Amino acid sequence: MTVILDHRKPPRSPAIRVIGELPACDYSVSCTAKALDAMRPLQERPALAGALVFDGRQFLGIISRSNLLETMSKQSWRDVFQNRGMRELLNSISRPHLTLPADTGIQYAADCALSREQPLLYEPLVVQFDDGQVRLLDIRTLLQAQSELLAEQINILQVTDQQLRQAQKLKAVGSLASGIAHELNTPLQYVGDNTRFLQDAFDDLRAVFKQCELLMAAATENRLNKQFITDLEQAFRTVDVDYLTGEIPQAIRQSLDGLDHVDQIVRSMLEFSGCSSTKVAVDLNRAIEATLMVSRHQWRKVADVVTQFDDSLPVVDCIAGDINQVLLNLVSNAAHAISVKAGPDEKGRICISTRHDQSHVEVRISDNGTGIRGEDQSRIFDRFFTTKDMGRGQGLATAYHVVVEMHGGEIGFESELGHGTTFVVRLPLSQLEAEPITAFEDEPADECIFLETAQAPC
Repeated sequence: MTVILDHRKPPRSPAIRVIGELPACDYSVSCTAKALDAMRPLQERPALAGALVFDGRQFLGIISRSNLLETMSKQSWRDVFQNRGMRELLNSISRPHLTLPADTGIQYAADCALSREQPLLYEPLVVQFDDGQVRLLDIRTLLQAQSELLAEQINILQVTDQQLRQAQKLKAVGSLASGIAHELNTPLQYVGDNTRFLQDAFDDLRAVFKQCELLMAAATENRLNKQFITDLEQAFRTVDVDYLTGEIPQAIRQSLDGLDHVDQIVRSMLEFSGCSSTKVAVDLNRAIEATLMVSRHQWRKVADVVTQFDDSLPVVDCIAGDINQVLLNLVSNAAHAISVKAGPDEKGRICISTRHDQSHVEVRISDNGTGIRGEDQSRIFDRFFTTKDMGRGQGLATAYHVVVEMHGGEIGFESELGHGTTFVVRLPLSQLEAEPITAFEDEPADECIFLETAQAPC
């Protein structure tokens, strides 16, 4: 007797493979065939999951390979059924079977198959196609397909996660673009203005140079007269040489200062970008300076930045671009927190310090902004969580991923609502850089909320 356990069509994603695409057994026998004759192909072909029993075109049920071989291996059953037909055998030993449509998703089919009772757990599934055909799907084939599908989905999730993080980086870079353009525009503008001034001044001085040439030529040819002196004096007065003599050196100095400023911005951008995807030795003091330079437009109007660097800070092995992104996110969030709290004519304060102990390098970024509400503190590193309006602030889930999961470090914070927040980033030193010092022994322990996982070697 055939029992259909589940014949519903579950919702599925078009992107997910279906059981109708999997290799299935189509070995069928007539209900009038002798049992021994039906068993022989199952003995010779272990890949067959079982036999589909038909009465003409009518599907009656299945006998799985394991069920049939187990039954016919017993002498008592063998004596009874060796000359009888498959219909009688089917009525005697058939088990309830799971029938699913061919367009059922692999994951859903596996869930249904594994939810069966223990005696039925390894029985094959019946796959029913739209044209009425049925086939047997071995449970091992289904579970293998499920494993491959899960591996594929995990890979897709990993790729999607990487793309999401890259999109967040591009978003951060995009938010920096206008500010960096403004920072570059200011020095470039007065370099351009001074260059045009020098061009006009040189054009004016040509008249003076021309009179000087005429005077020298007349003196050489012994035809010098007062008119040459008069013409030269008139050229000096017309051009205002005294003015140009004072302004040209100043224009050159301003232009050189502007070019130095542009060079500093460009170098900071190159250092901030950290194009390498592998770990390299990074000076965090320089990384912070580069980050402050490229993010200057975000904080310069709302806060004064104070840095307290450990001059003996050792380098750390890290992926420079990702660590720079973390620093940028924290500085940007500090600036946003201050801008919400401070008045239009008030400026807050951002303090950034570095130090190290025998195993870690530590960066502290403090602000006197709004602080973090108590109910938000446990979620601050959750993905997609933010306390700011759309487009404001930077996500800290990426910071957690970079510091903790990628570098085996620690990231935490201490915050007081209405008074400000301090974020603490600790990165492990490499074995070559680690040294037995006690840099923090004379300082009180900070009550800091740390989120960390098992540290991996850097």
